[in-house]
Amino acid sequence: MSPALTLEGAPPGRPDVLALQQRIHAMEVATADHRVFPVGSGLEGLFPEGGLQRGSIYQVDSSASLLWSLIAEASSRGTWCALVGIPDAGLAAATELGVNVDRLVLVPYPDTQWLSVVGALIDVVGIVALGPVPAPSDRMLSTLSGRLRERESTLLVRHAWPRNEASITVTQLS
Repeated sequence: MSPALTLEGAPPGRPDVLALQQRIHAMEVATADHRVFPVGSGLEGLFPEGGLQRGSIYQVDSSASLLWSLIAEASSRGTWCALVGIPDAGLAAATELGVNVDRLVLVPYPDTQWLSVVGALIDVVGIVALGPVPAPSDRMLSTLSGRLRERESTLLVRHAWPRNEASITVTQLS
């Protein structure tokens, strides 16, 4: 069983989380041997290990195409992904860019509960994309980073964020 989805890793007293972890693990194709989530063709060169490193945070610009390109390959290979606070993501474009929308969890309006929502999703999905939220405190950031490493999940944030693995932007060449 993947370390990200171990029975011992379920929060105490949360059989619903444990059941969801077991269901997702049974459906995932990816194995725990991979230290990265795969990215689309042509994007591998942006990352030292050829994909999104598990347990890391990446700052990405507001380009929906970039976001979908970063998660398309992973979702098509069976990784569950989530979008939090991104109500205008454009699912039609996601499908066109190869995202398996059947492996996508959407929480368009988390309001002030964004940290709880992201924390719960990190327990059960591989990649979480987060829209604009208030800047996290150092304590919140440390807790979130530790949880990402423990669960081997990846966070993609679409705004300025401290302590990220890398910042990825799309620019137009003239």
